[in-house]
Amino acid sequence: MIINWAKKDAGLLTVSKVIDNKIVKTLFLLPGHNEIDDADWEGIKGQLLDKIKDGTIIPIEVETKKSIEVNGKEKTKKITTTKFSEFPANKALEIVEDTFDINVLKKWKAKESRDEIRAAIAQQIELVKDPKKQKEKD
Repeated sequence: MIINWAKKDAGLLTVSKVIDNKIVKTLFLLPGHNEIDDADWEGIKGQLLDKIKDGTIIPIEVETKKSIEVNGKEKTKKITTTKFSEFPANKALEIVEDTFDINVLKKWKAKESRDEIRAAIAQQIELVKDPKKQKEKD
């Protein structure tokens, strides 16, 4: 699940996954887009309902089209996805520009097959590593 921690001037958000009154995992959300394992998302989203309602946490789901085979014929079906690799290029590029976790960016790059997206991810990694480059870009 990709979520956007979209609060203006947001800092690091710490959320604990609790099972049977025990903290089993602590998640750190950077401002911008973050990727959370689906099981972890299910374990923490209840704590974030107020932030979801006020729009400071935005779960990202994208409607897209997927080719499927039905009775030997290829058809296009509309689907809702939360997987980065299935997002249309324009949405993927928008998310990359607002992602600041280098580990997430590297994970996406390793799985991504579209050259344009891979290049944008590589550029974002460099900008996160060296924020001075962002000023040069602007």
